[in-house]
Amino acid sequence: MDAGDLRVHCLHPLYRQYLLNCGDPKLNMDPFEYLGLRLQGLPAAFMLPLLLTTLFCLGPISLLLFNYFQISSHSQIPSSEFLIVLRNVLLAPLCEEMVFRCCMVNVAASCFQPFSVVLFMPIYFAAAHLHHALDKTDFVCGWRQILRVHCDRLIITYLFGVYNTFIYLRTHHFISAFVCHALCNFIGFPEPEMYYSLNKRWKRSVVLYVTFIGILLWMMSLYPLTDPSLYGNKLFV
Repeated sequence: MDAGDLRVHCLHPLYRQYLLNCGDPKLNMDPFEYLGLRLQGLPAAFMLPLLLTTLFCLGPISLLLFNYFQISSHSQIPSSEFLIVLRNVLLAPLCEEMVFRCCMVNVAASCFQPFSVVLFMPIYFAAAHLHHALDKTDFVCGWRQILRVHCDRLIITYLFGVYNTFIYLRTHHFISAFVCHALCNFIGFPEPEMYYSLNKRWKRSVVLYVTFIGILLWMMSLYPLTDPSLYGNKLFV
């Protein structure tokens, strides 16, 4: 049994007992709908959060495109990379969003204020990614060195968890959290080396301007594009 299976098995009895004992009339709904697996507002739940996340990531996306065209004529992507991309973009978001957002956030949101859920539940999400620190670190290194090297990634993972928890609570749709997670996994962590490796100054300027514009548009669109009424969200309002 891997770590993902262990989390699911540990959560299952708690989640089942909660559903059996809770008397909240809001939960008098289909279990799949309660988990965010519902059809109402599905097109908006797929497109709007994806658009919102794309706006925020315009800078990294432009950086990836510049680097792709810069190196595509000199190298070829190995076929084994496809399986890694499939795992990171499809399987990992599918499992993690089902466990963390659909199960854990739903339970926590019934007991705590949304603000507390958004701030504290992503701590578990970030902690569950600690094992990635071992992927590129020698086992002879101590945990202190591992945490120091990967602290920035843990912080970014936590901040993404805050954002995706906010998206889920606003939309109450699994697909919303999934597409945001899949897009961010596809883009990957920010790598300053990629920016400084651009061979033209104008390319670096474009990346900076696009980043600024994207974040500005994201801030302006965050609440309008996540209005619960657009998604038929009647649980977390």
